[in-house]
Amino acid sequence: MRIFLRKILVNIISKEKQQSLKRFEYQSKKRLTDTFPKLTEAKLREILIDEFGVKSGSHLFIHSSLDMINTDLSPIDILKIILDIVGDEGSISVPTFTKYLSKEWMLMEKEFNIKRTPSGMGIFSEIVRRDKRAVRSLHPTKSVATIGKIAEFILEEHHLDPYQFGKKSPFYKLLTEYDVKIIGLGVSMPLSMVHVVEDVYHNEHPVDVNEKELFQKKCIDNNKESIVVKTFVHNPKVIVKANSKKFVKTYMDKNDYALANHYLTPFYMVKGKQFFEELKRQMRQGNTIYN
Repeated sequence: MRIFLRKILVNIISKEKQQSLKRFEYQSKKRLTDTFPKLTEAKLREILIDEFGVKSGSHLFIHSSLDMINTDLSPIDILKIILDIVGDEGSISVPTFTKYLSKEWMLMEKEFNIKRTPSGMGIFSEIVRRDKRAVRSLHPTKSVATIGKIAEFILEEHHLDPYQFGKKSPFYKLLTEYDVKIIGLGVSMPLSMVHVVEDVYHNEHPVDVNEKELFQKKCIDNNKESIVVKTFVHNPKVIVKANSKKFVKTYMDKNDYALANHYLTPFYMVKGKQFFEELKRQMRQGNTIYN
């Protein structure tokens, strides 16, 4: 019901009022969250290890909103805890997309600098991006930062694919070549990897999520060299209709995902390979995250 009402409001009120409502909703949730007991390291480890099955050698793709977690743990503390759990053979990847909509960003004159353009995906994502061990993909709209031995392999070709989530992207490689777990910290269930099936099977997918135009932007790589990267971008009018959580709860086996809460703070885990296979299976039956 809340999602339905929000969609109605999007159509009848101005962008400024929409942003004001979002800020009010966010601030209200944060004030309420801060009234509950704080998340401890022991509780975080319990959620990740006991409830989500994260262990040494795990490969994680993490969405997060640490502002929605009442804790004394800093973002750096949380990163250290997760890296300690996955160990040297595991990895952590985070989305480091810019704060702008993809089309809006690609139309700007600003260049994308792999070392300096900040992540717009929250403080945890930015902390990972800044970590000296992290590698970031050279993609102007959907870059990913990774800490772990697999980083170079999954990131090195991202800018060569005209599709943001195509076969050369880290999203596809994590889903198909690694037993990735998609993790949410302080968020209900955003799943950026849902777009892999749309880009890899763009001729087959029942919903066309991308703009028709191929955009391009000047990008600065790790050697400070300028490279023009061409990419398709999402049509925001289509993407806004997505409901990943409903798709997961409707179609996926309950053994392939898990939900947890620390009082009102949500956490989730979705098994990547199983998620991708179910997306493909449902796509061929006409079912997507958009309907």
